[in-house]
Amino acid sequence: MLAMQADTEAFSGRLRKARELSRQAVESAKRAELAEPAAIWEGLAALREAAFGNKVEARKGAEEVLRIAPESRDAQTLAALILARAGETKHAQAILEDLSARYISNTVIQMVWIPTIRAQNDLLRQNSRSALRYLEVVTPYERGQMIGNLSNCCLIPIYLRGEAYLAAGQGPQAVNEFQKILDDKGVVVNCWAGSLALLGKGRGQALAGYKAAARTTYTQFLTQWKDADAEVPIYKAARSEYAQLK
Repeated sequence: MLAMQADTEAFSGRLRKARELSRQAVESAKRAELAEPAAIWEGLAALREAAFGNKVEARKGAEEVLRIAPESRDAQTLAALILARAGETKHAQAILEDLSARYISNTVIQMVWIPTIRAQNDLLRQNSRSALRYLEVVTPYERGQMIGNLSNCCLIPIYLRGEAYLAAGQGPQAVNEFQKILDDKGVVVNCWAGSLALLGKGRGQALAGYKAAARTTYTQFLTQWKDADAEVPIYKAARSEYAQLK
């Protein structure tokens, strides 16, 4: 319940409250000697930091994930994704190679996590075409819950595909991917991706030249984040982008 409440606070940009609730969730799991859930909730908090633009906090969180549950497959995959998004591509790649060798027959690892994390690495390298190729492999599985101990499904491959289309300058395609997330509210629930997809949609509309539609979408996002912590990087970027659309 603490982890779920943390997601709810983060959904509207209240990151300081989300951090504290995630900390409580992790500590509660540790006290109960539940190492893997503790690592997962630590990882979810770190992935949220990475998605919101706080790379230093994300890296620290990923290292803590690996310290808490070094043998957990789910913890390792989550840490690799966080590290990739935070710019630690070499460390992420090392974890991927280990996972690939250890779980050679595991469909979720081989067909979902490895291509997804490789796509994230390529996005950091500004290679959107390669990222899109990797994410094509994930398509049959992308609406599934790919990790345990979760109350939601963040649709991360779809979110990354939307980002890849933005990076490739393909606004309409990006809008289509982010809209998939917005249409799947019953799956995404209160995951940060369900909130940031609205911003991604606005960015795609602006890129495509649909300024009036983009202004409407940005307004919806900023209204949803009206009580957000002002220092969150992605919130500051959204306000700046919206000002340029006026």
